Amino acid sequence: MGNSSITQELRREKEINSQDSNWEKESYQIGCGVSRHEALQRLKGIDDKLFQDHPPSWEVRGFKERTLVTCFGEIRISRRLYRDEKGSYHFLLDEYLGLPAGQAATPGLQESLVDLAAQVPFRQVSGSLEKLTEGVLSATTIHRLLQKASDRAMEKEREDCQALFERGELPLGQERKVSLLFSEYDGIWIHLQREEGRNYEIKNAIAYEGWKRLPGKEERYSLVNKRVYCHASDEIPFWEGASLEWSRVWDLSYLKEMVIGGDGANWIDVGIEEFAGSIRQLDGFHLARASGQGWQEGGAIYQAIRAGETQVARSLMNHSAPKEGERAQKARRYVERNLYKGRDWRTQSEIEGRGLGTMESNEDKLVANRMKKRGLSWKIRGAQRMAKVIQLRANGEIRRWCERQRISPPPAEVLQSTSKSRSNGYQEWLQASLPALSGPHASRPWVEKLRSMTYNSFPLN
Repeated sequence: MGNSSITQELRREKEINSQDSNWEKESYQIGCGVSRHEALQRLKGIDDKLFQDHPPSWEVRGFKERTLVTCFGEIRISRRLYRDEKGSYHFLLDEYLGLPAGQAATPGLQESLVDLAAQVPFRQVSGSLEKLTEGVLSATTIHRLLQKASDRAMEKEREDCQALFERGELPLGQERKVSLLFSEYDGIWIHLQREEGRNYEIKNAIAYEGWKRLPGKEERYSLVNKRVYCHASDEIPFWEGASLEWSRVWDLSYLKEMVIGGDGANWIDVGIEEFAGSIRQLDGFHLARASGQGWQEGGAIYQAIRAGETQVARSLMNHSAPKEGERAQKARRYVERNLYKGRDWRTQSEIEGRGLGTMESNEDKLVANRMKKRGLSWKIRGAQRMAKVIQLRANGEIRRWCERQRISPPPAEVLQSTSKSRSNGYQEWLQASLPALSGPHASRPWVEKLRSMTYNSFPLN
């Protein structure tokens, strides 16, 4: 066999091997094609069903197309456009499925992208998307999708804060009733770009009901019903935002004690004023470190403070040999300033439990890994958006803010009778109440003012 024949044979064998090596990618592409076909058929079936059930007073004005980018590629769908009796237009399919207007990415794809963007930079998300899916979105597009989800969540938070603290309307939820709630707080400083300041503090918090022992020989625990809050608005005071977030899960009026843990920051101390019966505890890590840095007998001083033996701690501080240096002086001032806050919460409560100290690891995994450890700089608005998305991801709530408000086709009888009688409306209005007057914030000055404006201060005849 000549050299040319051998060369041709080797090339053909190489081409065959190359084709064989791409079996996974090619099979995936075929599967995505089948999925796109199936999706088009299914969406057409849903649109036809909505057409059968649509209100008789709604007029079909034709079909309109739109492009959707899914996890299995891009599809172009055609759905009916309706005009209701008031002249407003609707795409029932879009509204029924929660498809956002003017956005190609489906809520499911947006949820996956935002979830990933809360963990790694946008360009890495775009690169992963290109490798794992048939659709390719740029880092800029992914950034916009994250902005949309975070902005909707932040706007809702502002609205709910106004409703609660200005009008006394309690948020939905409050299903769980516990007598003791644990909460821990900390702030993380990030670098800024194109801002007046060089650094910005993101304040974060977690709340939970207790601890659950994990299976296995090693003694490990997980937090029970943990809830995360990341402060992401200069318009909302931190403690109003945090208490609103806790109110979405727990009935705060049922609380007898709230344990508030954290370092010695003054903004954490404000929580004592927000929650009646609260117990403030200084973070053990900072207290132990400062005690060890300040005195030779730092360990004994720490144990005395933790046990609530203040006089013993003061005696040890006075008689123990102080360490030298500016850092030691700073550490001693820290301990002296936070002496009473260093007492363990378990010495102040009749309820048994474990010691606090999970905030550092939670903040490190949730916030610092994404916003601080990668050498990134932020605009304040961008940092707030990312913090809010990190909160949504931790609480499993990203999907909610990726969908438009879902609807079901309104029954014909509801449309024919567009409103209730005025007399019924007046009766409902006269029976209205202000939950805040008896809720968890009933003792606040703004509630007292609201009460004085709502009820007469003089006896009725």
